[in-house]
Amino acid sequence: MKKRIFLVALLGIAIVAGLVLIQNAQAHGPRGWGGYGGWGCPMGGYGMGPGMMGRGYGPQYGPQYGPPYGEYQKPMGKSDAEGILKNHLDSLRNPNLKVGKIEDRGDVFEADIVTKDGSLVDRLLVDKNTGWVRSVY
Repeated sequence: MKKRIFLVALLGIAIVAGLVLIQNAQAHGPRGWGGYGGWGCPMGGYGMGPGMMGRGYGPQYGPQYGPPYGEYQKPMGKSDAEGILKNHLDSLRNPNLKVGKIEDRGDVFEADIVTKDGSLVDRLLVDKNTGWVRSVY
């Protein structure tokens, strides 16, 4: 009798655990836990993909960005860097900031971020090959 009760209880626990796993898989999507894909990483440890700076891994992840791996990509021009910087400032949602002068420094563009009255706030570098933005300081 005790053996039968134990087996029924074990079966009940297994069913509940399976239902919880199925519910979590449906709630968190195909790539695991935490929003986009898991463990606090926007792509869930899958690397770069749509919406990021690199190519995705196939049509199941939406449109592909950038040239195929190993294909030569022409470095960006000054107007492209200015567009990236304007998008960066728009994402900060501070109406008092604007892009100042932009200078070519070899592999990067160096740009001043200024207030509406012309005071220097920061200097940013935009990599010509990757489009990455970082502060000089």
